[in-house]
Amino acid sequence: MANYSYEFHTIHTNSLTDNKNTGNVFTTQIFNPLKDIVQVSVLFANFDASDSTSNICYLTCPELASPFNEITGNVSGSATLSVSANPSTLTKVQNPVAVFNVNGSGRTTYNQVDYSTQTQFLAPIRKLDRLTSTLSDYEGNPIVLKNPDVFVSYRFTCARENLKPEKKQ
Repeated sequence: MANYSYEFHTIHTNSLTDNKNTGNVFTTQIFNPLKDIVQVSVLFANFDASDSTSNICYLTCPELASPFNEITGNVSGSATLSVSANPSTLTKVQNPVAVFNVNGSGRTTYNQVDYSTQTQFLAPIRKLDRLTSTLSDYEGNPIVLKNPDVFVSYRFTCARENLKPEKKQ
């Protein structure tokens, strides 16, 4: 049965439309801005970081930052993990949308069936008209790409009808 309380939008982004075309940082414009976003997930990602020395790649988008996406790690070499609402200053990557294992021998491909990357927003994102995507290594530096062509697809859940024209008062 269809759920008429929400709208679901798929947005495909790529680094090909960015003038800088470095691939590891790119901004894409959303031509029909989305409103009242309550959830986002990464459906697909594809990039070639085989020249990188990092085996991990973080995807961050400041527009989609959420305290529900956090990175943990060792504190002072002990086995105690740092998990808090206030991330450590040692954490170089804040609130990633997704984390990928880098394929050292070719293009890294992530599909949603690999594992879930859903993020919910308790306070909906009121309007989203662009996405700034950054691919970083474990140190927080832009990941080294063999090829600057990066593709990422997102699925957005909105708590309103975005494509239906608003009624004039």
